[in-house]
Amino acid sequence: MALQSSGAISLNDIHIEAGGTTGTEASLNDSAIRGIIGKLGQNPNAFNEYYGASSNIIQLGDGFFWWYSMSTANGQPNPQFTFAAVVLKLGGSVVKGSFTEGASNGGTNPSSGQSWHNGTNTSNNNFTFLENISYTHTDGNTYVPSSPLVSGNSSTYPTVNLGGSIPQPESAYENRGVELQ
Repeated sequence: MALQSSGAISLNDIHIEAGGTTGTEASLNDSAIRGIIGKLGQNPNAFNEYYGASSNIIQLGDGFFWWYSMSTANGQPNPQFTFAAVVLKLGGSVVKGSFTEGASNGGTNPSSGQSWHNGTNTSNNNFTFLENISYTHTDGNTYVPSSPLVSGNSSTYPTVNLGGSIPQPESAYENRGVELQ
């Protein structure tokens, strides 16, 4: 639950939002407290920066979004990915990659400047990339997909195959969810 957006705010309110226990010792320089506003190190912070802040930056609609091109064999999906790209949304905003309507490189795949990918087009590299994907945010937390890919378990493979087509905005990507590691 987010802190109030106006009115009196106390260090105890902020401490509880950051996961602390009411009435226990805390300071604005505690890493957990600084983390809810994304302040690292000893950058100055003030009470007014905490209005509306929340320790849970995951919002409805956030997630690891996957786009990929996959071949078929005998009319069935063949998990031999030729390309995988990922976009991550946290707090309602894209924090890694971008949803693209066209490839700036003129090809059918997004360029490295438009997406977050492993840079190669082999199935083994794509599996390894998607199996191990994580993101460490400026809040110090590491985020992973809620529904990760597990090599050898076809029920965890992405279900939306765009073939060689250029990905479109968010609706063309598969949302695999997001959670704290």
